[in-house]
Amino acid sequence: GNADWISAQQTNGKPMQALTRARDGAVWGYYHGQLWKMSAGKILGQMAAPDPSSDVADMLEASDGRFWINYIEGTPFYRNPGSSNWVEMSKTEFRGLNRVLYEDHEQNIWRGGFGGGLTRIRPRIFTLHELEGSGVDKYARSVCSDAAGNVWAVLNDHTLSRINAGSLLPVVWSNFNIPDTVQTLFVDHRDSLWVGTDNSHLWYQQNQSSASKLNLGNDVKAINAIYEDHHDNLWLGLTGGSGVGLLPNGDPARWKPLAGPTFPDVRAIVQTTDGAIWFGTHYGGAFRWQNGQWTRWTMQNGLPSDYVRCFVADADDTLWMGTIHGLCRWRDSHCVSITSEQ
Repeated sequence: GNADWISAQQTNGKPMQALTRARDGAVWGYYHGQLWKMSAGKILGQMAAPDPSSDVADMLEASDGRFWINYIEGTPFYRNPGSSNWVEMSKTEFRGLNRVLYEDHEQNIWRGGFGGGLTRIRPRIFTLHELEGSGVDKYARSVCSDAAGNVWAVLNDHTLSRINAGSLLPVVWSNFNIPDTVQTLFVDHRDSLWVGTDNSHLWYQQNQSSASKLNLGNDVKAINAIYEDHHDNLWLGLTGGSGVGLLPNGDPARWKPLAGPTFPDVRAIVQTTDGAIWFGTHYGGAFRWQNGQWTRWTMQNGLPSDYVRCFVADADDTLWMGTIHGLCRWRDSHCVSITSEQ
């Protein structure tokens, strides 16, 4: 088609090393250490390149507005839209010299190298948060968040940590020293911290005070789950005892066991939109507490497994149950199993 060209006088007679189409239909050109945006024979703007002394192999303005530069040597650079700073990719991810850049319909960026093959570049979805010096045997037993966006985690059984909002490194919560092995933790809407252990001890911290301990009785072997319902009551999932505990309005002084489940080994709790409270058990199926009555669902009612490990309640009256042998959708009093076959 027809084209208008930038004159040699505008580029001072220096060779243009690379060209790429801009998202708005203009053209980006690289020469003399600068990026120039051009259209209809005019220069619309310019920006400084990250390494003006190096030769460019290819450039790309991606669909998300991020601008990429491949220097022949080194690693690719990118610049986020609206930012004046260039970010250099990690040198450990690339081999050989850089050649071409390409974006596919899934917004992956592909880098073709000379002596380094083909490399796919895409945003990092997962970030690992770990304590410094944790060693090889490290895991997170329980995770929750608070209203401020901080993330709380139990790392390696005993270490209570907090990842402050916007940070990557966990900080040990040293003013909450728990001698027991931690099973679960929860932060309620009052910003009180609750910690369940592998015995009958429920630890809690309210109003930034020191940690307190509530003993639920010798018949309780572990506290596995903590849940706050729509009326600010705290529910406990227990191994041993009655299997279910209740703290009305989150008050430790009003703690009481709730009798009823015929399988007292609760691992997960949730409330559905109709106000019912559901309890998932360790090989005992799922129990529902509603209007003072208990109802039980097992594999005979369509569950993939009687070990119900987790719940999610949707706003459309659908309850999702995660079991050890797959997913179950409960809706309109019917269970449908979703396993690897689907």
